[in-house]
Amino acid sequence: MACAPVVPSRSTERDSKPRSGDRFMARGETAGYGSDCLESPGRGERCVSNTGLVSPLPGLRASGSNDTPWLPPWATNRTPLAGLARESSRTTKIWLASSATGKLASFLSAAILIFCATGCNPEKEQGNARDTESQRSVLLVLVDTLRADKLGCYGSDLGATPNIDDFAARSVLFESAFAHAPWTLPSMASIFTSLFPPQHGAGGRFPDFTVLSPDAPTVAEQFQRAGYATGAIVNVDFLTDTFKMTRGFKDVDAKFYGNNIEMRNATKTTDAALAWLKKHGHDRFFLLVHYFDPHLVYNPPAEYRRRFAAPEDREDAAWVFGKRKDMIDYRSGSISFDDETIHRAEKLYNGEVAYTDHEIGRLLRGLGELGIETSTVTAMTADHGEEFLDHGGFEHGHTLFNELVHVPLIMYAGAGTVPRRIKEVVGHIDLAPTLCALAGIEPSPTFLGRSLVPHLAGKPEGDHPVYMEGNFWGEPTVGLVEGGRKLVAQRGQTAQMFHLAVDPKEQMDERSSDAERANYMLQRLKTLRDRMLSEGVPTPTPPQMSEEQLRRLRSLGYIDSKSKP
Repeated sequence: MACAPVVPSRSTERDSKPRSGDRFMARGETAGYGSDCLESPGRGERCVSNTGLVSPLPGLRASGSNDTPWLPPWATNRTPLAGLARESSRTTKIWLASSATGKLASFLSAAILIFCATGCNPEKEQGNARDTESQRSVLLVLVDTLRADKLGCYGSDLGATPNIDDFAARSVLFESAFAHAPWTLPSMASIFTSLFPPQHGAGGRFPDFTVLSPDAPTVAEQFQRAGYATGAIVNVDFLTDTFKMTRGFKDVDAKFYGNNIEMRNATKTTDAALAWLKKHGHDRFFLLVHYFDPHLVYNPPAEYRRRFAAPEDREDAAWVFGKRKDMIDYRSGSISFDDETIHRAEKLYNGEVAYTDHEIGRLLRGLGELGIETSTVTAMTADHGEEFLDHGGFEHGHTLFNELVHVPLIMYAGAGTVPRRIKEVVGHIDLAPTLCALAGIEPSPTFLGRSLVPHLAGKPEGDHPVYMEGNFWGEPTVGLVEGGRKLVAQRGQTAQMFHLAVDPKEQMDERSSDAERANYMLQRLKTLRDRMLSEGVPTPTPPQMSEEQLRRLRSLGYIDSKSKP
């Protein structure tokens, strides 16, 4: 199948022309809209409510005429914004006509036909994967709130992660992997569904959340349908049936406590995972193991306090940082933390990372002791990272800078894996189709990501753009990673662009010095978001939470004391 790239023109009016009432922001100008509506006055049909970001940001104008988007000389043969189609065009259109439901099918049909790269051949890619890696089990290790740059294999000199580093040394490490949201619920939903946040519906904004759309099939459902034993070991309400995130998992081991100090720790999480593997490890299985320890509260075990905490906290565990009331007050702007306090807290966070690494090592050794290591595809990633004043803030859910969305992604494909490091940009939506391909099972035709099997074989296909959005708290933000740059556009602010290879910490805004590229990326971002919204997004559906669940989320600082079930 030879697919032509999309080049915006006067004939694609929906993608390129501003609609009546649109107002675009010139360079150096900030948006001045109402507190709720992201669109300009006069276009109130798509506004942000307290259920989440459901509208494109306004004010993204390319240079020159508003009629025809500007395209620089280097902007030809661009790769697809929505990823490679999982099936051929003909097969996918037949499936969409017969099986997909509602607005999701409408968008997917458009996305597959519109965002396809020159020469893509996903059918050949899938066939090769099934021939060589069929019928493997899958272990997906998810570490909550883990910054990539805290790992030795991603450049850290802390010495905190010898076990993950050893795993990376015999695996394929993706240097430029990105989450699609800066907090757990929408980020994990993108991993599960291979869809962007506006498409899968899971997310919302503090303190009102939305559940995963019933029209978005999950990777666990694909494995369950193929006859695999499926299990999930999880430690936060966001990954439970309340938010419709357990579809496809037959066994769900979810443990919660009344506050964010007494959560199930990494030792008990590994114990639960090994117990499940002893029962199901010699069957075909798909197991998710979710470690919560690097998330607030930072309170590592004594051994790791002594190694990583500030001197005053190494022997004295009285100082515990990140309790519920402090985080609620911080997010609302009622209090602030001084730099010394944040850096002191970061040292405790480093201890939590080291402790989690130890337990991940124990889990991986358990695979070997069971004799299933080489027959198991093992992938490790994080849902998001954590900020420690990198851009003047703290924790997560509030920006799309690298400390929150650049995530580790390490994959061991079983016997025969050739260790390598991949520089090309990938996104979380690529994980589900890759795991399906390596296991030899059919991916859902709704998956928009691409299989990374060619990358594992040392034949990467180049960068694909990565779309992301937030926020859990703070101003709504959208972003795009493409061509070595990242564009971040936040409501009420002028968009920023960063050259990630030379400025991975995103301290030097290049929008003015490379205005042509920045304007092009602004148009790309707006085109993709407008396309998603014009084809329809799931109706925001709030979760039905019990008083006990509300109490737990309050204890984690996710909702305030005024929220009602």
